[in-house]
Amino acid sequence: MTIREQLSMNLARFRVSAGLSQKTAAEKLNTKPTTISSWERGVSQPSADMLVKIAMLYRVTLSDLCGADYDQKITPEEKDIIMAYRQSSDDIKNAVRAVLRIGG
Repeated sequence: MTIREQLSMNLARFRVSAGLSQKTAAEKLNTKPTTISSWERGVSQPSADMLVKIAMLYRVTLSDLCGADYDQKITPEEKDIIMAYRQSSDDIKNAVRAVLRIGG
């Protein structure tokens, strides 16, 4: 799979994981829903500046968006757990850290 194909697939996946519709994502990114759809179908690609905004909105890294973290051995399930953690409230994050007995 090419990075372009991975990007389009990840854009849709992370948007859905963030609980956003294409319309809502478009509003938050100051673009059109048809643009979001074009990115997710691989018809076009967001600019580098827009990729940064998307990553911030979806709470993922640029590497996650592009599927470029080939050096890491993180399973899809682990990525889903990380995504859920990032999108959680501070109370939930604190509870997770307490259960896992990790820092503060």
